[in-house]
Amino acid sequence: MTINERIQRVCIYLSEHDRFGNQPLYLEVLEVLQREGATGATALRGLAGFGPGYRTRTAGYIDLREHPPVVIEWIDRAERIEQLLSQLDDILPDALITVEDIQVYRAMLRGTGPFAGDQSVGDYMRPVLHTVPVTASLEAVLAILLGLEQTTVPVVDNQYHVVGIVTEQDLVRRAGLRLPFRLLRVLSDSERAALLTPLVGQPVTAVMNNEPRSVYLGAALPQALMFLLEWNYDQIPVLERSGKLAGLLGRSDVLRAAVTRSDLSTGAVRNAEPPTLVHLVMQRSVPYILNSEALVSALQQLATTPDYSLLVVDAAGRVQGQLRAERVLPHLDPAERAVFLAVLQRRVAADRVDLPGVDRDFHFLIERDPLTVMPNESIYHAARRLLEQGQDRAPVVNEDSILQGMLSQAGVLRALFQASE
Repeated sequence: MTINERIQRVCIYLSEHDRFGNQPLYLEVLEVLQREGATGATALRGLAGFGPGYRTRTAGYIDLREHPPVVIEWIDRAERIEQLLSQLDDILPDALITVEDIQVYRAMLRGTGPFAGDQSVGDYMRPVLHTVPVTASLEAVLAILLGLEQTTVPVVDNQYHVVGIVTEQDLVRRAGLRLPFRLLRVLSDSERAALLTPLVGQPVTAVMNNEPRSVYLGAALPQALMFLLEWNYDQIPVLERSGKLAGLLGRSDVLRAAVTRSDLSTGAVRNAEPPTLVHLVMQRSVPYILNSEALVSALQQLATTPDYSLLVVDAAGRVQGQLRAERVLPHLDPAERAVFLAVLQRRVAADRVDLPGVDRDFHFLIERDPLTVMPNESIYHAARRLLEQGQDRAPVVNEDSILQGMLSQAGVLRALFQASE
């Protein structure tokens, strides 16, 4: 915590028997504060007290029919208190509320990790460009996901409330989609139609995740990050207080918030702990192929990797570039493409067909000079470069360009989440 931060304490005076709807008022206040992103608050039960009417209230056994006092104490950064206190006006029209500046010797307040205390989901979410109604068919969803703007399609009702979402993973699990959209985009119209036509007539309700996780636009970024990681979402719906859809928050948006925070950490007081380094969070097992192999070997390995991509290295292990299926497909003739597509779709095993390229190399298909990062590089610096170049991952190499591992945005985000707990 920097020395110039202003910390305040809020005290809210209630009775234990005050109600809001079907629950005690103090619980409603705590729920609102948690939802709106307060660092933390505690409800304290008083032993005795009196109010403006001078009627003494006790919490003793003899006085159980009385209304013992409850004080909610909330300590937070002044800017967050100013931002959130007004959210309590509707449920606390008559309560005594005090705010005072306090001196803090030591504190753990929200935002001391990679995310600033005043950053909320609403600050980094993206507007939703496309939604589909609950009555739609998958044709509308496919058209959206084939574009490059969204990876999650919210399904909404007439009040613009989210009743479900559809992602590529939902189409794979529930609709039988056999290729990712990044491969579908490089196919011919007829090839793509052969794969997508069986999906078109299905209703969106048969495929959508009808219990989607969502996050409130005023929530803290670590809360959204927890859902993104726990449920393996690429984007998560963001809701207004009324429950209506407000936007989408993606993994790269949260990563950008953390990188922005690290850029601003130049005050006189800094964290004593050094930043997390790449080698601590990188994936050490990486699919790769030697550049001396034939094209047929590359096709066989591409078909068995989870994301249809390989790093290319020389005999010494130096990274030469990257080989991706979407780069290979346009350079195969129609007959070769048909065989390779059948293997990619897992319709036939790679070792049971004659894949092309026995007498050809794949050097002309290598994407040269990929973004690389160093093992002792800060994850913030590496993440910044991933975002700048629009990359989801980058090989980790030493000073001699020898492959050490792979750093992904997901790996960085897991490390950031641990740092924010």
